[in-house]
Amino acid sequence: MNRLFFLFAFVFLYSLQSFGQSSGISVSVSADTIVLGDYIELRYTLENLQTQLNVRDFPGFEIIGGPNTSSRMSIINGEVSRSATYTYFLRPISPGMHRIEAIEFESEGQRFFSSPMQIIVLEKGETKDPFKGKQRKTTRL
Repeated sequence: MNRLFFLFAFVFLYSLQSFGQSSGISVSVSADTIVLGDYIELRYTLENLQTQLNVRDFPGFEIIGGPNTSSRMSIINGEVSRSATYTYFLRPISPGMHRIEAIEFESEGQRFFSSPMQIIVLEKGETKDPFKGKQRKTTRL
């Protein structure tokens, strides 16, 4: 009987773990302007989501490392929070402005979207911004 009670209590508490917690995805890059031949580090961090991220293609970039994953889980005063970070190392194929498209996925019946990122790739030896005088917007979450 005690086993059944503890099993029920565990399932009940586990189901409440995400109640009141924010869930979502954030995206970050190590640099928004790089020189051809260099690479960027792209990170997707999923907060309180029960899913695995599987991104296979980054048009305009060669994947030179990743996905590397790390995860964190904490329980503070009975409140469980978790995150998973997926890191990719990308090298651009050509100079110009490249866009890392938003990703979309579903977790626990909800749809989530990341923000797209703009990366400016300069020719080797180029030091001035080819977009000087034009409005340039970058997104960091």
